[in-house]
Amino acid sequence: MSSRRSIPFAASVVGVVAMLVTAAPASADGAEDYFLNELYKTHQKWYWPYGEGYIIGVARGICDDWAAGVPYTAEVEGLAAAKRWTNRNTRYFIALSTASFCPDRYTSNIPPEARLPDGK
Repeated sequence: MSSRRSIPFAASVVGVVAMLVTAAPASADGAEDYFLNELYKTHQKWYWPYGEGYIIGVARGICDDWAAGVPYTAEVEGLAAAKRWTNRNTRYFIALSTASFCPDRYTSNIPPEARLPDGK
């Protein structure tokens, strides 16, 4: 390889390394970490093909719905229809989302029979 060809290659490698070093690390808060970890455990494709940010947004939207006064049954029906999830999966997602992102609303908005099995 001639030195003329290696200079652009070396410069591009240095540029890539610089981007990696200066890039902000991906960060999720504790609630997001818990939420995503629990979703992964189910082996469902909750956010395919949109990614983690998308599904976190859906989950945080549930808290907004609680604040707006949406009743539990309407939340389940609306989300199940919008996402084409089963009612069972939707109830789990709503309980997990509420426990993760708006825990102050968990006991008031999630009926006892729909709460997470770990008692969260």
